[in-house]
Amino acid sequence: MGQATVYNADPAAQAKAFEDQGFQWLHVVDLNGAFAGRSVNGAAVEAILKATRSPVQLGGGIRTLADIEGWLEKGLARVILGTVAVRDPDLVKEACRRFPRKVAVGIDARGGKVAVEGWAETSELDAIEMARRFEGAGVAAIIYTDIDRDGILAGINWEETGFGTNLGVSSAEAEGWMQFLPSSWEAFGVDGNGDGVKDPYNPWDAIFAAARLLRYSGAPGDWHGAIFSYNHADWYVEDVLADARKWSVDGSLEGEGETCGAAGFPVLAKATTLREPRAFKALPARLWVGGGSPESVDARIWPDAVWLLETYELRVTAARESGHNTHGDGTAMDMVPAPGRGWDETARRAAEDLGWRETCGLSGSAPACPLVPTIQFIGYNGYPGHGDPAHAGENAHLHVSWQSSDYGCPELCPPRAWVKVFG
Repeated sequence: MGQATVYNADPAAQAKAFEDQGFQWLHVVDLNGAFAGRSVNGAAVEAILKATRSPVQLGGGIRTLADIEGWLEKGLARVILGTVAVRDPDLVKEACRRFPRKVAVGIDARGGKVAVEGWAETSELDAIEMARRFEGAGVAAIIYTDIDRDGILAGINWEETGFGTNLGVSSAEAEGWMQFLPSSWEAFGVDGNGDGVKDPYNPWDAIFAAARLLRYSGAPGDWHGAIFSYNHADWYVEDVLADARKWSVDGSLEGEGETCGAAGFPVLAKATTLREPRAFKALPARLWVGGGSPESVDARIWPDAVWLLETYELRVTAARESGHNTHGDGTAMDMVPAPGRGWDETARRAAEDLGWRETCGLSGSAPACPLVPTIQFIGYNGYPGHGDPAHAGENAHLHVSWQSSDYGCPELCPPRAWVKVFG
């Protein structure tokens, strides 16, 4: 609870917005209540119930039969019991008898073990074992959250770990969240969460590493070949592709039937406008070579920034800072090659893949340069004070600015109303 992102200060209005978009259920968690062991945001929940007609399920801080009865009388479709389901399973079974089809069990798992008290504590109870405890008890639903995967927006790790229940070393000596062989991890492992350690058991590290391996092996232009290089079994490839199509929006895979650009990244040809969260996030220390502590970028472009730096082996010398033209809003970065890497294979390759050309270098902007739709400006060879050492001397660097509602500011300023990101 030390850090939080507020997407909407009016929960009832957000609930109504979800309802208007066609969502059939509203899932609400009183996170403060989960920590406190009692209802804390009751007024906000009641406002949601008044603002919508959709069925609402609530978890967080519900610990007694009286709590359950009180919330159901106020109009909840069902309650979610998590911590109390671990501490007092008999209470859950009694609640199921008293309130048929109104009680769900929430299983929040970290590393396959059930977490309680708002994820603050991890028990020794296996998630599967907890689910089995309530077989035949009349529970309306099991609501499962993979904590390590939550918020990453990378899908569920079905094939690799069976929803996080198989993180150990396999018979082939593969291990961790994406079941990397030691040799593959040595080649492709990354420090995805910026803690200074490349750990196959950390989901951020493992997912970024898997993406790196797949891109190296031909994705998204050749998904079959890329996945086969990860696990040399045709049945596995077909299972993964079938699940990917099943969970995709339109039943297709990104890159199928597309003509990729020089880098083979069709995602660069697309842009998405994000309005939230309007916040800043520090770059990982491993990708920072400027002075002092790592500077921040707009939190909405942070995934783009990390991807760009990792993919093209670049490091940042300047991000959000004052006294630096266009850098004050966190939508720009100055970059140099990673140690031991050359300018053409890193900075120039990145600039060209983003749409920069030597012939439009003096402008660095569209329409003179055929920039991808996410990017506002690229400063490299041909633009005064930018470029490789042959063009910019000791001030050599690649500058990239993302599209936003207002282009940059020379001093520190708040996040822009919107920014554009890849994809």
